[in-house]
Amino acid sequence: MIIDLVKLEKLAEEMEGYPGLHFEYWLSEAGGSGWIQLLPGKTLGIEATDLPEVVSNVMKFAAERLEMPEDVLRAWAELQMGGELPCEALTKAGRPCRNYASPKDVAPDPREFDPAAKVYCNVHRRLQI
Repeated sequence: MIIDLVKLEKLAEEMEGYPGLHFEYWLSEAGGSGWIQLLPGKTLGIEATDLPEVVSNVMKFAAERLEMPEDVLRAWAELQMGGELPCEALTKAGRPCRNYASPKDVAPDPREFDPAAKVYCNVHRRLQI
């Protein structure tokens, strides 16, 4: 197996600011292993045979491993990285709320994330209860 270490290094640099997409890998004479870091404490293991796929498209690889659509995993990762979640409630005047929901309102497990689920800011979440 040939591993393009330049591409691997470039990909790691591009993903530096994206904790939902980070992966680490160690190589030794005995082989190698590593993981894709989805969140602190939530990882997907990778082996040497996985590297070409991971280097090619880490999001696609992770989505296949998690058995979920890539676009849903991508949306989840973007929100985990601080993406904005606009409140979906209406004000008393019938206008869209301008506040944002907190990223902590996103399911911690990407397989539980529903991109179609309504999200609310702190004020409107209390009103929904």
